[in-house]
Amino acid sequence: MEWIVWDDSLETGLAELDEDHRQLMKIINRLADGVTNHRGMAFIMAVFDEFIEHAQLHFAMEERLMAHHDYPKAKHHAAHHTALLEELSGSIEAITPDSAPSVALLDFLEAWLKHHILSLDKEMACAISRSA
Repeated sequence: MEWIVWDDSLETGLAELDEDHRQLMKIINRLADGVTNHRGMAFIMAVFDEFIEHAQLHFAMEERLMAHHDYPKAKHHAAHHTALLEELSGSIEAITPDSAPSVALLDFLEAWLKHHILSLDKEMACAISRSA
């Protein structure tokens, strides 16, 4: 069973963006598999690191798009990226062998990603499409 499922409501209309969002969801689903099926800290940490690495690349791509199109809300949007990465960094530091990531982290990642796509990313994609 997948923790987070892609549906058409999450489409931004920008193929590169949507594909990256799907990939982030796949990584969250692998992390959920690791957490809920007790696959061990090495597995969980490797997937968590993969999520952070992919998120960083994705955010950099979004920020390049915003700069290229002179998106007026780019600074605000980028601040949301920074806030997530800082929160995840704190989450990594709090993980010990006795305190593996929990379902609460999965809930947080799902809520954050869906909110970010449905509000900030869709708004950005719409503005970029109009300016293109």
